[in-house]
Amino acid sequence: SIGDARIYRLYLGAWDQVPPHCAARRRQRMWLYDKNKKTCGRPGRPGAFVQCLTSVLRERRMPNLHVMTGASDVPVIPAVRKIDIGDIKDALAKGIDDFLAAPTQLVFLAIIYPLVGLFLARLAFGYQVLPLLFPLIAGYALIGPFAAIGLYEMSRQREQGREISWTDAFAVLRCPSLDAIGALGFVLMVVFVIWLAVALWLYDGLFGSEMPTSISQFLTEIFTTSRGWTLIIVGHLLGLVFAVVAFTVGVISFPLLVDRDVGAVVALQTSVRAVLANPVPMAV
Repeated sequence: SIGDARIYRLYLGAWDQVPPHCAARRRQRMWLYDKNKKTCGRPGRPGAFVQCLTSVLRERRMPNLHVMTGASDVPVIPAVRKIDIGDIKDALAKGIDDFLAAPTQLVFLAIIYPLVGLFLARLAFGYQVLPLLFPLIAGYALIGPFAAIGLYEMSRQREQGREISWTDAFAVLRCPSLDAIGALGFVLMVVFVIWLAVALWLYDGLFGSEMPTSISQFLTEIFTTSRGWTLIIVGHLLGLVFAVVAFTVGVISFPLLVDRDVGAVVALQTSVRAVLANPVPMAV
């Protein structure tokens, strides 16, 4: 998370600098809004479907439209740059520099995250759902991009040359895109809940619905039986799928929304485009 804000800058440019629309490309589609028919159609410039959708929704006065499309009547679709491994290393180095510039951020990573993990562990023991202990703790990382928005705001302010402190993390609460950030955070929470459901379904399929009575019995079943190793291997592969989905949704969208009021639709689309355009650097 400490490098995400810097990676965002590599893709989309400096903070608060809005790039021009994407150039037209062959074999890509555009959609134009017909006010009479209130429909979209016709091939052309990429990214214009979002603009057309915005026009349709505004024409029909859909409530809470700002969450989806941002402040602009015509959403600006950010251009996505190509980056390489060297750019990722540079972004990580600058992210670490941001981190060290405000040591109080250590409180967030060194205290809050473990406390959340301990709370989840206590929840698992209290409700006798030991099989969900690891999925709960590991799955908490799925909502990491949403949990780190305060750090993105601190990085944004430092990029602008301001002195920062831990209180600046709460400046994100005044962000015009706060409703869109909340909407995408809800998406990640849904991914997290589905992950827990899949993990429990996998355990039930291998061990049945009866829960272990002690942690020693649980660990013995996991590490000394073929069913346990099947659970470990298949569970990690399924977890990888959920991690890729959460990463694709959040790696660019949350820093983008902290920086610009573009709406959840444009932010999500831009994040997906950035991952697809740079699969190797993003995998690293």
